[in-house]
Amino acid sequence: SCSSSFEQLTPPKLRSKRARFADAVHNSTAEVQPARSVWDLIVFGFELEMLKLHMRVLHPVVAGFLVTEASIRFQTAKSKPTLLSDGLSAGTLPPYMREKTAVRVLGSDVAESRCKGRVLIGGSQGGVRKRYSGRCFQQQQRLATLEMFLERAGPDDLAVVSDVDEIARPEVLSSLASCHPYSQGAGPMEEGGGLLLSARQFKFGVHCDTGYVWYEGPKVYAARFLRREQRQRPWTAQGFD
Repeated sequence: SCSSSFEQLTPPKLRSKRARFADAVHNSTAEVQPARSVWDLIVFGFELEMLKLHMRVLHPVVAGFLVTEASIRFQTAKSKPTLLSDGLSAGTLPPYMREKTAVRVLGSDVAESRCKGRVLIGGSQGGVRKRYSGRCFQQQQRLATLEMFLERAGPDDLAVVSDVDEIARPEVLSSLASCHPYSQGAGPMEEGGGLLLSARQFKFGVHCDTGYVWYEGPKVYAARFLRREQRQRPWTAQGFD
């Protein structure tokens, strides 16, 4: 059942979040018919082997992978190969990476037009130059994944927002696709906004769990919530990061 699925999850450590979690579990008995589609929104740079693992694990439970790939290096803005796009074009990647993947490439034009701020040199009387922001560029990539999602998603679909090395558990996504994690009294999931999943840390391989738990892992948003917020105040790169 939906309740039993959510009861297997670890409650948040923060008291305020723990109370809301307990209320959600208690009331999560309504199943969604038909089940929602889940879309995986990924910002990608160069970690191709990690992306392979990410997609292999989640391929059975997601409707698609929506990837924004950088054609520049985050730190220096110098050009680099588009490993994912090139592999898809050449047909050299495994089927679980080809079958459900849509890619949008962002490059130097975005870095130049949106991610160079004005920086004072030599105090208030000094000259001014522009400096590239890698953080800004990643935010632009994240916003582009949102645009890709809103172009495709049905009204009840879900978006999983995570880094390449943050992999949600497939069984958790399957439960979210078929169950409402919020009570009727608190409104449907789109009124609550989304869920924040915890993540466990692995080093050197999936066989080595360090025991460390990161409580701000993948985020899951409802399409209705994202579209409602978009109508009220359009999402920005900083706001969706």
